[in-house]
Amino acid sequence: MRKQLNKRLSAIGLSLLISLLLMTAKFYTFHLTRSSAVLSDALESIINVVASAFAMGSILFAAIPPDEDHPYGHGKIEFFSAGFEGALIFVAALGIFYTGAKHIFTPHPLPNLEVGLLLLLSTSVINLLLGLYLIRVGRRTASLALEADGRHILTDVVTSVGVIVGLLLVYLTGWLWLDGLIA
Repeated sequence: MRKQLNKRLSAIGLSLLISLLLMTAKFYTFHLTRSSAVLSDALESIINVVASAFAMGSILFAAIPPDEDHPYGHGKIEFFSAGFEGALIFVAALGIFYTGAKHIFTPHPLPNLEVGLLLLLSTSVINLLLGLYLIRVGRRTASLALEADGRHILTDVVTSVGVIVGLLLVYLTGWLWLDGLIA
């Protein structure tokens, strides 16, 4: 049991650290490019960090042994963690929609787009590896919180790839309004 807990904590700790680093990289990429699509991707990364921190808390809480008030243990908190991640994704989507809609009607130049695309591609590859790792460890240790965090990170990969493809279209066509639509 202790070994499983250590594996869970190591995995979620790695997730939290990598999520913080990737969030920083995405905000730096936004600083370089001024792209609203990149900003939406960076804002979603805040959710990754919060979700990983919440998952870590739920894993720690679930490890508390049974007591009088919880004779079967505290493991059900992980279901709450998985639901919380889903709610965070929904809230982030609303904010991202607002930002993108605003920039469709007021497009602006996107400097350093080539460097920004390379940075986004790098963060996507790292997130892909992290998401797959978390799902694998979650299954091996029966941790719903880790699996949910891994699946959430994989959704970030999908949206980041969408941003990359969209920004490639902006780069190739010069249609700056696409940046807001992509966001």
